[in-house]
Amino acid sequence: MIVAAALLLVATADDDAAVRARASEEAAFAAVGEKRWCDALALFLDADRLAPTPDLVFNAAQAAELGADRARAMQLYTQLLGTTTSAARKTEAKGRIAALTKLVEKGGPGTPCPLPAPPSAVPTAAASAPAPAAPTPAPPSRDEPAAPPPSTPWPWVTAGVGGAAVLAGAALAVVGAQPWFAHGAARDALAAAEKQGATDGVDGLYAAQQQARADWVGWGQASLAAGLAFAAVGVVAAAGGAVWGLTSGGAE
Repeated sequence: MIVAAALLLVATADDDAAVRARASEEAAFAAVGEKRWCDALALFLDADRLAPTPDLVFNAAQAAELGADRARAMQLYTQLLGTTTSAARKTEAKGRIAALTKLVEKGGPGTPCPLPAPPSAVPTAAASAPAPAAPTPAPPSRDEPAAPPPSTPWPWVTAGVGGAAVLAGAALAVVGAQPWFAHGAARDALAAAEKQGATDGVDGLYAAQQQARADWVGWGQASLAAGLAFAAVGVVAAAGGAVWGLTSGGAE
């Protein structure tokens, strides 16, 4: 009887904690809908204290980030890396940590959210029946309190400039290669004329070949090399900008 009674008490306590955790989570999403980020942070943490889950830690981290408490957001994202088993969630947390690190380096740790222990959103089982919970606005996702904060567009600007550089470099390389192709065409024409024993137009072909050689030495080689180098730099910039934007959530 004593063992059975003890097990019943444990089960009742667990059920009560789950009910109160759910109520705190619902209240947190209500705070998200009203953009009360610090309140949402405290309520998500309260729900996690009652019924721990990585999703609640992630939601708390996003609420802290949206509330400009960068230091607390980084701490929660780091905590999430050690608890979640979702590879996608780990990748997202790492991206947010990287973005927040840059913000902290530029503007400091932000404004800490006050974190008073929120009263349980639902009284214990021994108390009177709870009042009906207020309706909760539907959040963007039940896995995250709101869309991530706006990210810088610079990664995609960098990628775009890199793409333009690739096109410009390729065009310059094509222009620079023209004397080489003209020289080859004149050389082939001269060889054909000599093979046929023709004399008409040979002087013109020879002059064209000499001019093409002079153009190649004068500006063709340099233009081709510059164009290829410019295109290579553009490829690096475009790829780097795209990777930067994808990993930091730029212009989401």
